[in-house]
Amino acid sequence: MEMLALVDEQEGVFRMHSDHSNGGAALARAGEDSPLLDTGKLDSLRALDPGGKAGLLKRVVGIFVEKTPPLLEQMRAALENGDAEEIFRTAHSLKSSCATVGALALSETCRRLELAGRQGSLGDAPELLRSIQAQFHQVCEALIRLIEGS
Repeated sequence: MEMLALVDEQEGVFRMHSDHSNGGAALARAGEDSPLLDTGKLDSLRALDPGGKAGLLKRVVGIFVEKTPPLLEQMRAALENGDAEEIFRTAHSLKSSCATVGALALSETCRRLELAGRQGSLGDAPELLRSIQAQFHQVCEALIRLIEGS
């Protein structure tokens, strides 16, 4: 099922929402579901580069988009091998990166996988990893649209 993102002008967040009643996707109203992107975090990055002259936001987003797929692959391989310690390490690393770009819901899902790895309890790990992968793609699309619109 495809997810859609939108900008909530009042709250400054992108939201994701899936409408299961009609089998398709729908846009969320303010206050529904989890924020896909907290643009306040992105605004903080913009403030470090007034006028965008250094391209800081684009560079940070570019690094996030480039460096995350290898982490996802590491998590997949670690899960396949039952390596809870590696899952813990990679989920911890990704959690921080997600928070930096304002992907707080994705960061929270990474935190849950990190905790599972720390505890050596990987029962929910496959579902969490699938969720992380899906959320990552949604976040990337939203970040790219945001950057292109800047």
